[in-house]
Amino acid sequence: MSAAQPGTIRALAFGDLVTGVWGLAGSSAVGAMATFADDVELDAGSADEESLLAAGGLELRFRPTSETAPFLPPTAGIDGHLQLCEVEGAVRVDGVEREVACFGIRSELRPPVTEIGSARLAAAWFGAGLGTAAVALRPARARGHESDLVACAFVGDGQTLEIDDPRLSTTYTDAGVPLRAGLELWPVEPIHDDAAEPDESDEQPQHEDEPSSYYPRRLAGESARDGSELVLPGTTLRAELFRWHTRGREGAGVYVIVPAP
Repeated sequence: MSAAQPGTIRALAFGDLVTGVWGLAGSSAVGAMATFADDVELDAGSADEESLLAAGGLELRFRPTSETAPFLPPTAGIDGHLQLCEVEGAVRVDGVEREVACFGIRSELRPPVTEIGSARLAAAWFGAGLGTAAVALRPARARGHESDLVACAFVGDGQTLEIDDPRLSTTYTDAGVPLRAGLELWPVEPIHDDAAEPDESDEQPQHEDEPSSYYPRRLAGESARDGSELVLPGTTLRAELFRWHTRGREGAGVYVIVPAP
């Protein structure tokens, strides 16, 4: 994602921590590409239909398992949506055909018109009905994370949870590879069910004017030390398989960095 690139960007990701098979694919006006193949074709389908991804003579089917969740808040200027999927098919890893039967996501993103210098995407899935993706875009010539445009889409129990204040923090290695990440997602309204109860890492509510049951969704992730690179016009995308944790559950995901050109 280099400077000033308008239009729709489709991103699909899948991964299984047990088998270690994972991948990231994307398409835009400049074409389609993937971490696991040089030649990729995508049939996106509609919201209630599966997406078909053909790569290197093999196919992956992304079958939706949730409703679509919009990227919020609107003030971030990032339009689009996320949908959890069951992923089946096969890919080639190091020349060997590997079966895929796991969960993942598919998403559509329309970046703001402003010139973007760098981007981050953190996505996590915990089965058919729980998952999220956060996008952080840094405007060109901005120096710190305080200028980032951050939006998040969240699905819990198969349904959308509206997020008002998404926060993404990351720890990197000396080489700039993401090592650990944290997501703190404040909902638009308090959640009046078991999902509102804090997990072991939750502290007291940070919004002093909110009721005591108003807790954020928190996720913590760490790199599975399995990464891949994609060469884009003017820059190189770095994707890492991630292991995510939330409320006693463990899931897979990806962390993607598109550095400034």
